[in-house]
Amino acid sequence: SILDVGCGTGRELIKMGELAGEKAKLVGVDKAERCIEQAKAAVKKDERYTFMAADLAQQLPFEDDTFDLVFSKDVLECIVDKGSFLEEVHRVLKPGGQIVMAHYDFDTQVFDGSNKALVRKMVQAYSDWEQAWMDDSDAWIGRRLWRYIQSTGLFSGSMDSFVLIETTYKPGYFGYNRVQDFQDMIEKGFISEDDYGTFKKEIEELAGKDQYLYSINSYVYSGTGKR
Repeated sequence: SILDVGCGTGRELIKMGELAGEKAKLVGVDKAERCIEQAKAAVKKDERYTFMAADLAQQLPFEDDTFDLVFSKDVLECIVDKGSFLEEVHRVLKPGGQIVMAHYDFDTQVFDGSNKALVRKMVQAYSDWEQAWMDDSDAWIGRRLWRYIQSTGLFSGSMDSFVLIETTYKPGYFGYNRVQDFQDMIEKGFISEDDYGTFKKEIEELAGKDQYLYSINSYVYSGTGKR
């Protein structure tokens, strides 16, 4: 039995389902109902999957000791009371069950460019931007994952890191999508239209010469619940 807390459109849970076998119980919860509907459509009539909308900042809608594995990716940043959230993860985890929690550290974003000050400005502005759908925001959440989990005393585990590196700049790629997100910061007053135009132009020029590079670090906690 696997729970994905903050499952989005179900991409990661569906991948886990491909490995977990025919008897697996796969449950995904997310705050966004539109994402839940997309996840349901993606699995069609596969009865192993259950997707439901729930406020992740509240008590999770499951009994104690329900799941063998609780997985969560890029969610903790948006939760105000991170300790309570982790206590809920522990509560629904079976004794000896596994937790896997991962998060990008947005302050580690790297874009190659000639204007270092401008690139740093764009990354820092994005890192400090609490978007409308977020209840909380912390661009250092990846590097703080260990601290938050350790402070609960509820789990025993270790950390790993993963570096996403992209040299392709087109829709669907993580770095490309972030550049498009940057444009929304103009309206919020975090950056100017001229700064964004200059930054984006050089990114596109580098991509046109096959010289574009983007990277970001993700940190992953893997462990078991203590009893």
